[in-house]
Amino acid sequence: MSVLELIRWGSGVLESAGVINSRFEADLILAAVLRLTRVELYLVLERVITDSEIICYKDYIDRRQRRERRIPWSDLHGLPP
Repeated sequence: MSVLELIRWGSGVLESAGVINSRFEADLILAAVLRLTRVELYLVLERVITDSEIICYKDYIDRRQRRERRIPWSDLHGLPP
């Protein structure tokens, strides 16, 4: 799965859940998972995402879908709270 495909999937899930700015949030979450800026994310849209990155991204999208508005920044970077 590519960056673009994953962004589209995440955005769709968040939009279905009624999250405002679903595309923006999907972008930010994936950028954090990949340790990129949002601009850098758009430079690698065709990059293939690893299974572990997909699992991590889907976990954060699921949390956001459930309206967990505050996902600690340290969680996105794998640092202890």
